[in-house]
Amino acid sequence: MPKSWFSLGWEDKIYHIIEYSLLGVLAYRSYYRSFKRPFLIISIGGLCFGIFDEIYQSMIPGRFPNAFDVIADAIGVILGLKAYHFFNKKIND
Repeated sequence: MPKSWFSLGWEDKIYHIIEYSLLGVLAYRSYYRSFKRPFLIISIGGLCFGIFDEIYQSMIPGRFPNAFDVIADAIGVILGLKAYHFFNKKIND
């Protein structure tokens, strides 16, 4: 388990990307008609959620926050948004 803000555990980052991709897909499905720029708003929201998740994790004994987890979270949200938008467009065309 990483004990530093800048530790690279690649397997963990893949899990973060998968989890936050799902968050991106679900957020896009839920809110794409609610905002003028849903991609930007949902991306920022997903990034903020990842930051707050790491801050909360730092308060749990035995758990350590990691800045690269936040980056993996942001990548996951963006991949989920793009993938859903791409496949939804293909299906509806």
